Amino acid sequence: MSGALVVHASGAARREAALTFAREGSGPLVVATARIETARALAADLALALGSVVDVESTTLDGLAARLARPALRAAGQTIATTLALDTAAGQAIHALATTLPRMGPLRATPGLPRAITRTLDELWAADLAAGNVAPFDAELAAVLAHVERALATEKLVPRARVTEMAIAAVQGGALRGTRVVLLDVPIRTRLASELARAIATGAASARFVVPSADARTLGHLGEIPVTEPGDNCKKVSFAGGALRGTVQIVPAPQIDGAQTQGVHRVLQTTIN
Repeated sequence: MSGALVVHASGAARREAALTFAREGSGPLVVATARIETARALAADLALALGSVVDVESTTLDGLAARLARPALRAAGQTIATTLALDTAAGQAIHALATTLPRMGPLRATPGLPRAITRTLDELWAADLAAGNVAPFDAELAAVLAHVERALATEKLVPRARVTEMAIAAVQGGALRGTRVVLLDVPIRTRLASELARAIATGAASARFVVPSADARTLGHLGEIPVTEPGDNCKKVSFAGGALRGTVQIVPAPQIDGAQTQGVHRVLQTTIN
């Protein structure tokens, strides 16, 4: 496995860890963050630090998945379903099935219902649950799910979860061979996102997953990826801005069998007029 996990409480230290990883290697680099603006800013800082133009793809995890899935989508004549397309399909399903939906039917004119249904379906798809799995627990939701899936298949639209599955297959097929990947503060919340992260850890030339120490859910999903110690330049980070300045430093912490421990010492100073 070429991937490694860096865990730190300080945002400045995590950013420095990502930059250090990016500076140390060569070749194509993917920088993925929770928001595309953050990824672009990190890529700009990297170019300034190196004093040259670098081959960097700034993206989010969903954006990376979409790019990796593009060849398979093109071959199948399919398109990624937008949020609007999913909301429309959910609304049409509720109206078409209104007489058989005693709970949802009377609410079909409620503006927020299609979006709420879409979010629920996204979670079901991410958990790889089909209508047959849902029916014993919620027959109405299962009926809407089946109706939406038929509509998407007719229009050759693919929901985000299926796009992620295609991306996983692409990475396993060598799509990131020779590419370095760093994920900075990217929340991993679903089984499929976790599988994509693990595929990146094994399929990329090298990979670094930089995670806040308080993000227990992401750390749980990335549990199989080995933890690496932050570099020396990340163990003590000072910052200043406006009326606030300070230092965050890693300090010795008691060791606990079977657990990763880290001590952090923070010093904050502020000016009061």
